[in-house]
Amino acid sequence: MSGTLAEVNHILSFTDFQELYHAWGRKLVLPLLDKLGWTPKPDEKHSDTLLRGVALGRLVAFKEASVLQEAQRLFDLHKNGTALIPVDIRFAVYAAVALKGDEKTFNEMLKMYKEADTHEEKNRILVSLACTSSQSQLERLLSFAISDQVRSQDTIGVIVSISGNKEGRDLAWKFFQENFQLFRERYGRGLFNAASLVKGVTKIFASEEKAKEIESFFAKNPFPGTERNLQQALENVRLNGAWLSKDSSAIRDFLESALA
Repeated sequence: MSGTLAEVNHILSFTDFQELYHAWGRKLVLPLLDKLGWTPKPDEKHSDTLLRGVALGRLVAFKEASVLQEAQRLFDLHKNGTALIPVDIRFAVYAAVALKGDEKTFNEMLKMYKEADTHEEKNRILVSLACTSSQSQLERLLSFAISDQVRSQDTIGVIVSISGNKEGRDLAWKFFQENFQLFRERYGRGLFNAASLVKGVTKIFASEEKAKEIESFFAKNPFPGTERNLQQALENVRLNGAWLSKDSSAIRDFLESALA
């Protein structure tokens, strides 16, 4: 369900009524967080522990003010060494504080990345930074992702995460095109990595016009071994566009009715 909510949220980011969807999503998920709480209960099921992080992640994406506020409080305690954020909600907290696009927080999190002693924590920080609403920070993060401070196998996750950000999808696609030779040289023999990158920076659009632009670029700049994934991405772009054309009015009507 969370994955479907995320996918619909992404597609509706191409409309002028995404905030209606966010309001509906908050109404849907907040009761779940109220039930689970922010901290584990004695002897709770492992599935509830996992679900807490999922629910918080959705509410961060839906920009629930109470969640963003509490996340900031937990982040400040974590950063100061007063109280560590539980691992199962750490990504949601990081994403929440990154979302606001504060320059000080961005720099603090980059410092945390450099000082982190596990690859898991480093990846968690980088991917959460991709949630920022600041385009200038996303541009910095793209450049940082291909630097020698990020493992080449981790670069793809950062760029694809930026692609999934409404503020970052065009930046990531442009960055991919500008650095195409670098990516082809770096990942040309690692078919899984290459396919993930190509599909990740292209499938996130939603119009026939964009599909043709992507086709045109790869016709002139082939990336061997990624053809099947590119075709899947183009199909996704066209399906997203067709879905919006067909159903966006009905979706808006539903959301307005549900929130009335």
